[in-house]
Amino acid sequence: MKGVFVHKPPKPRYLATWDVSILLHYLSSLYPLDTLSLRMLTIKAVSLLSLSTAQRCQTLASFSLDSVKDSGTAMCLSASGVLKTSRPSQPLYTVNINNYKKLSICPCYTLRTYILATQSKRKSQNLFISFFHKKAVCAATIAGWIKEALISSGINTDIFKPHSVRGASSSAANLAGLSISEILKTADWKSEKTFAAYYKRDILPSFSDIVLNKM
Repeated sequence: MKGVFVHKPPKPRYLATWDVSILLHYLSSLYPLDTLSLRMLTIKAVSLLSLSTAQRCQTLASFSLDSVKDSGTAMCLSASGVLKTSRPSQPLYTVNINNYKKLSICPCYTLRTYILATQSKRKSQNLFISFFHKKAVCAATIAGWIKEALISSGINTDIFKPHSVRGASSSAANLAGLSISEILKTADWKSEKTFAAYYKRDILPSFSDIVLNKM
């Protein structure tokens, strides 16, 4: 086994990640919200929440509608059940998201619209429900929705899987100057080493960056 390790040492899945502006540009095109089908509204809400919180699909699937606290300027979401990072006597994991000035990519505005659209149809108190049978969905379904958004935005999902949103958003936050402590708190990482080893990546240039930089 040691020989295998020396011959083929473990390495991270991604050496670089994609520019979040690519996905945001696509999501902003899904507007106004009242023109979207429930399917597309769901995909947009999940994708924006994934981008703005850097959460695992498991966590997104565990958010409860009963635990949503909306102040009008921000929203607080609490996970229910046991998560990958749950520990004994640990309080429920919560994330906070603020209103954003541009409504076409505001996660709070999109979530409020989604909650209102599913209010009379839902058969589960989980935040995200199937747009077919209106019951709770699992993490794999959440990942499938995010993958659909990535494909539609032009991101190569043969290389970048739905979980890559976690690294792309946290790397973008780090590049923008957000403190490591705030990144770790938001993404629910206990150690900076975890972020550095598995998620902090250089961001691949977009097509427009390459073209416009030729001036």
